[in-house]
Amino acid sequence: MKLIGIDLDGTLLNSDSKINKENIEALKSIANEDGYYVYICSGRPQDNIKELLDKYDLDLPRVGSNGGVAYEGDKMLFEFPFSREAALKVYEVIKYYPYLTYNRMGRFGETDHLEKLEHLFNIAKDVLTQSELKSFDNYKNGLKFHEFTDFYKMLDDKNLQILKFFMYMPIDEIKKTIQSKLVGKKGINCTESESINIEIVPDHVNKGKVFEHLEKYLNLENSTRIAIGDSLNDLEMFEMADYSFAMENAHPDIKELADYQVASNDNHGVAEAIEIIKKI
Repeated sequence: MKLIGIDLDGTLLNSDSKINKENIEALKSIANEDGYYVYICSGRPQDNIKELLDKYDLDLPRVGSNGGVAYEGDKMLFEFPFSREAALKVYEVIKYYPYLTYNRMGRFGETDHLEKLEHLFNIAKDVLTQSELKSFDNYKNGLKFHEFTDFYKMLDDKNLQILKFFMYMPIDEIKKTIQSKLVGKKGINCTESESINIEIVPDHVNKGKVFEHLEKYLNLENSTRIAIGDSLNDLEMFEMADYSFAMENAHPDIKELADYQVASNDNHGVAEAIEIIKKI
């Protein structure tokens, strides 16, 4: 069985956050074939992944929050939330900045989240690249979240267990300070999918671990692990894969790890990777 984990942003999605025709056709060509288990593995909340896939009539298993939760249709396969202690450690470091929490129901943010976010970007916009500015616009324009006013109340709600904290942080000095306070702390793992964000998950959660969880769920003794991605939150997935495919637009560290480099996310690199996978 070939387990094929495919990242979304910067990989399956193009720069306009859409899935192009070639990638759709390639996915459908193997999604229901014997010997393949194709799943989306993203930092996004699982409900957001489902909403996006539904637009293209793609019925694929989805792993959200960097490997924190997985679904097949409406069936939850696994979930790994923060401990209360670790979540509080994160909150104490980031509480004065705009942040979102992810859980199985989606994104949750404080009522003034957008106001805080706009303030940061107004400070930083003159030093951001065009790519970073476009990324922020795409994020802001497509952002949907549930509002909350009391973090502690949310933390104690068993239906809202936190899988991930997410921050768009365009000010590099603040980003480095936050990371320095969290990296290495018990129960906490920091990564990023872009140069201007921070993704914080439990220390036992990453995209690479998903291979093990799915092998257990599918009762597989032998599988071929395949990763397709572009960013640093794909790092462990590449490290644990038998074969890995980096987009042309991938982070240099991801390219260095990859077995193959394919076309960019704007030039249907996923479709190119799938054609190679069929021959492996």
